[in-house]
Amino acid sequence: KLKTALKDFKTVAGIIPKDADAQKKLKACDKAVKEEAFQKAIESEEDNNVNVDVDAIVVDPSYTGPHLPVDSNGNVNVTMPFVEEVMNYLKDQKRLHRKYVLQVLALAVRHFESLPSLLRLYLPTDPQRGMPGVSADAPTQVLGTFVCGDTHGQFYDLCNIFKIGGMPSDTNRYLFNGDFVDRGSFSFETVFSLILLKL
Repeated sequence: KLKTALKDFKTVAGIIPKDADAQKKLKACDKAVKEEAFQKAIESEEDNNVNVDVDAIVVDPSYTGPHLPVDSNGNVNVTMPFVEEVMNYLKDQKRLHRKYVLQVLALAVRHFESLPSLLRLYLPTDPQRGMPGVSADAPTQVLGTFVCGDTHGQFYDLCNIFKIGGMPSDTNRYLFNGDFVDRGSFSFETVFSLILLKL
């Protein structure tokens, strides 16, 4: 019915283009049509049940992508080599196995739920003192933090940021603003890489 109404409002606005009320209703109807189209685009026909038995998902032996490391207790362990392997795999526009995606997302939910809503960040001035083999008289190394603007789903730009500035670590920190995924064609790759790095 919204599309029919939009057609009618366009006709009325064409007949009386200077009528402010007709223009206002045309804009409101056009917005409603776009919102409806957006909702249809993001709908899923699958069951919305979020209880997935990840352990029951089998990784086919033909899968050649990165495998999520598991420690001796059976716990998944996101390591920097795994993150780099995933990012390189995603650069080739390949798909990470569903099981690993779900396992990482479950870890991320637990991790983010454990954090406060506001984090205070401090710039460490001396991360090395007190480390085994580092003298107490060692020179102080002042570290900084890269502050990055919106990535907007630009995965290859994100990779270039890390190529220029180095991968994140305790001594090479990054702070990303929001808007990780809108507009770009590689939104999943962008936000998934950032989630992996956070873990």
